[in-house]
Amino acid sequence: MNNDKRLSKSRSSIEDVTVQIIKLIHKRLELGKEIAELKYEIGLPLHDPKQEKKLYKTVLKKTKNLDFDPSYRKQIIKLLVNKTLSEEQYFIRQTKHKSSSKKLKVSIIGGTGNMGQWLTKYFSSYGYDVGIYSRTLNKKTKFSSFSASMAGLSAEYISGSGPHFSVPIFNSIKECIANSDIIIVSVPISRTNKILDEIALCSGKNHTIVEISSIKSDIVKNMKKLSKKHQSTFVSIHPLFGPGASIYNKQKYALIPIKSEFKEKQSFRKIFPNSKLSICDVTSHDKSMAYVISLIYYTNLVLLSTIPNSSQISELSGNTFTLQNILSLAMLNDKPEIISSLQIDNKYFLKILKNYFHESQKINLLISKHDSKKLNSLINKLKKNSSDFDIIRSYDSLYSFIDELNSHK
Repeated sequence: MNNDKRLSKSRSSIEDVTVQIIKLIHKRLELGKEIAELKYEIGLPLHDPKQEKKLYKTVLKKTKNLDFDPSYRKQIIKLLVNKTLSEEQYFIRQTKHKSSSKKLKVSIIGGTGNMGQWLTKYFSSYGYDVGIYSRTLNKKTKFSSFSASMAGLSAEYISGSGPHFSVPIFNSIKECIANSDIIIVSVPISRTNKILDEIALCSGKNHTIVEISSIKSDIVKNMKKLSKKHQSTFVSIHPLFGPGASIYNKQKYALIPIKSEFKEKQSFRKIFPNSKLSICDVTSHDKSMAYVISLIYYTNLVLLSTIPNSSQISELSGNTFTLQNILSLAMLNDKPEIISSLQIDNKYFLKILKNYFHESQKINLLISKHDSKKLNSLINKLKKNSSDFDIIRSYDSLYSFIDELNSHK
């Protein structure tokens, strides 16, 4: 047999093996659905960490004699486990939704933005009727509905578990309201109040209006005013995660009460069941966001502006730099307008920034004076402000994350 025939035969064998692998993965996913249905019937949670750990241990043990990198085997198992779990969760959501008496209709104003896409995918995965309105999108097309891929949305947006989504486009906010039980406002902070005012004029007592901005002061003030004039339920929440988060994991939200905390909490639970929820007043929320978002984004901006784009720096970087660089670059996934707004529009941030400069100047002075004694004292003081447990756990988490990152290279 000449080399060309041998090569062709080997390629054909690879194709056959690949087909077998795909069929076996499909079989595994179908078995996962059977297990999910059984767990649902007897009231057991879908995710079983002990069983997952046992699976890893058993499979790695049974394949240990293969000439096959253990870390790669772990990656394959993890991929299969995660995909099976997401399929199981989708299957159960569809089962629950089919058994419910009413199918909720959700419209998302700003549905083509990053967070709007996340919300559209989330609600579609639950089987709700989802439609979107986007000022930019409606300028580009005259169609009343479209396949998500036609709208220039990411492949991730229309894929994932379950079927691809066909998302209706509404031509106006009035059309959104006429076809929805729940209207979610996912637009830049500067436009949120204007959109809320427009929705309030057309909505009724059976509508729930939800806004998801990161800075609340002016918006909550406006919602309180609107709630006195109109019968709709107004809900102000803040998703404490970005649009890159999985729609299948339990995500965390903050809720800022507008009129009736109890009623708004009920509305939230109906829309985002099983999610984690923190309730706080508007002042506490915006002051906290000045630290956890504005200050962190500011620090990342300064780091990116300071560190030269050098291949040598990247080549010689250690774990701490690598992780910090990932965090800084990930921030740039947000639109410039969003990053700027988070710095400028939070009225509490300037005061925090002044304190940040003050602390920075104190450290700069110690460094310029080569005063290691006082600098060591400052570091020890910071260590005392945190428990040894938290410090060790953070250190271990850093290296666990780096190991996980390296395993995917």
